[in-house]
Amino acid sequence: MSDVLETEVLQHCLSRVGEHATAVAASFEPEQLEALRARLAQLLLAEATSGHSLVTTRELQVSAPPNFKSVLYKSGRANMLVAFSFGDAATEAGLQILGLAIVLFTTGPSLLTTTQLGSVLKTLWSKLVVLKQPGDSEAIAVLEAMTRVRARHRTTNKDLYPTTQEIQSDANMSAECAKLAFTKLKSKGVIRVITWGAQEDDVTNAENRWAIKL
Repeated sequence: MSDVLETEVLQHCLSRVGEHATAVAASFEPEQLEALRARLAQLLLAEATSGHSLVTTRELQVSAPPNFKSVLYKSGRANMLVAFSFGDAATEAGLQILGLAIVLFTTGPSLLTTTQLGSVLKTLWSKLVVLKQPGDSEAIAVLEAMTRVRARHRTTNKDLYPTTQEIQSDANMSAECAKLAFTKLKSKGVIRVITWGAQEDDVTNAENRWAIKL
């Protein structure tokens, strides 16, 4: 794991979907993406100062003030940027899933420029950051697969939510492991069903369509 500059927080999230990142970001206005980047940086700084040791920071001096308001701006340190590091891989994955969830599963781009965004991020972060390896490895894998499948659909101009079958296949996971992961995530309010494939509450149905809950 390497440090992530506050300028690159959103880019770091989008990198999780590889070649689809550019196309996914292109569906938003620059000011919307900047608002999300700033909110993610603020959330990480708050986590770093909470004393939980999941996120730590270090300050980097730059030759000139950045062309945006750093999370340190209000402290008067205009020529400083923050670099974030993560206590473990699961915490870093949680951040990336968080950013991707907003970009891929928001029902309206306007969320990115409203005051509601901060509370949405904080709520979802609190649910993601408690997922740890190895006990929650399947749950984390399902969330990562959901973002990849959704990104592929968005890239091909298909506004489709990922199905159970697509997620399970992308995660290369057995049906039993997938069932446990879906059940856990749904019970914790991390994911929700958009449409049931058949009988309601049958999380194993291959045609269920899922979203990360915002």
